[in-house]
Formats: sequence, C-alpha cells, structure tokens
Amino acid sequence: MPDRSIQAVLKDGLINHSHIIETTGSTLEADPLLAELATLIEDADDADVREAVLWALNSPECEHVGEALQYFGHVFRWEWLRTEIQQRFDEATSRHDLRAMRSREWVLEAFEDDWEDLELYPSLEARAAAHLVLVPRGNVRFFTGATPVLVVAGAPIHEALPVLTMSDGVASRCDGWTLRSLMTVCVVDGPGDLGCAIQTAIDPRDLHDADVHEAATWCDDVDAAGGALVISLPDLPASFDRDRIYSAGFARGGTIRNAIGA
Repeated sequence: MPDRSIQAVLKDGLINHSHIIETTGSTLEADPLLAELATLIEDADDADVREAVLWALNSPECEHVGEALQYFGHVFRWEWLRTEIQQRFDEATSRHDLRAMRSREWVLEAFEDDWEDLELYPSLEARAAAHLVLVPRGNVRFFTGATPVLVVAGAPIHEALPVLTMSDGVASRCDGWTLRSLMTVCVVDGPGDLGCAIQTAIDPRDLHDADVHEAATWCDDVDAAGGALVISLPDLPASFDRDRIYSAGFARGGTIRNAIGA
C-alpha cells in the first residue's frame, strides 16, 4: 500500500483535533497532536500544507479548527493564512456579524509575539524556550501575593543580573529584562542572548496537583502585578530568610516586568 499523502495525513489530523476540542473542550488535550502536526508541517511542501489548512477552514468536519489555526499561525506566521483570516474578518465586519468577527480576531491575535493564550499550549511554551538552558523545578521557589517572588538557584543568568538592592522595602529594577510567566515554563529574558527557562509546573493537566495550583496562582499574581521580584542565588537555601538574603550581598536580580500583555 502506498504511503498516504501529507495532505491526507494533515486533514485527518485536523479532523481528530476538532473532535478532541469538541469532546474535551481542552487545548491541553489537543496540544500533543498539534505538536506532532507542526513537526510534520516543517518538512512538508508549502502547497500541500496550504491546501489542507484551507480545506479544514471550510470543512464541516473541522468545526473547531480555530485552535489549530491559532497554533500554526503562532508557530509559522504564514502570511497567506493571516491574509485569509483578515479577509474573513473584514467580510464579517461588513455583515455586522459580531460572533464571526471575534472568532477571526481570535486567530489573528495568535500571530503576535505577546499572544496571551500561549500558555494554553505547553508544546508552544517549550518551543519558545528551546534555545534557553532549562532550570529544573527543584532549583526554584515561587512565592505568591501582591508582589510575586521567583527564587532561582544555579541559573546561568546569575552573574549577568545586577546585585539585588532594596530601598524602603522596594527592590531595584532589572532594566532590559523581561519575564514570561507560563504554566509549564517561565522565561527570564535579558539583553542579547542572555536568558533562561525555568520549569513552572511539571504537568499542567494534573489540576489536583499542589504544584500546578501554586504555579497557576503565581502566574495570575504576575499578570496582576505586571511583573515579579526575581531573586537569583548561587544555591537554594533550606529556609527562605528574606532579611538575610536581601542584605547579604550575594543575591542578584530585582523587579522584572511581565512581557505578556505588556
């Protein structure tokens, strides 16, 4: 039996994706399949990919194709897809079809670097951090609250961060640094090639896990505060004595703004 064409495989994959979204309502459940399809697309002919994606956009078998379009739009930034969705948005606008307008706008948002729904797809977070050194969860402590705190030990960015200073209880700012607080990985990005990825939650699908709950609360706090206090240490202490760490002179870091939604 001859091998199935790339188009056929992609179409079947998009049908399966739509079924997953319809039955579970969860992008986390659909994410592994989308990651597989993205890997397949990377080596496929552009014309075959375009044919399959446009077919899915018009097919009743792919009623929930929007999430896949978001995923591929963010990864590949296809101009032909952006143009197609923009045209459909303009047509919906001329009809005053608010529901269709929002569904098109929702896909277009995924083409932006600061797409807020990135955290719904763990494999996309992994892609974003693929070029960075990953700091394991055991080297990290999260503290929630109005001023969320991230404590990280043994990070490759330690020497590059400024020495942490406090003035009247307020930490110095790390200019030129940004933070992306996501459910599976947190990215601390500095000037040039400086940066690291920090494991946030090991398995974000396990909603009953205390680690996942802590990560979700911390990410929400970072969004609300517009950033976090990032403290880099050579080693993780057995207990977190803030006064000692703030005054000892070996801590580096400061307040880093949140890149998501900035």
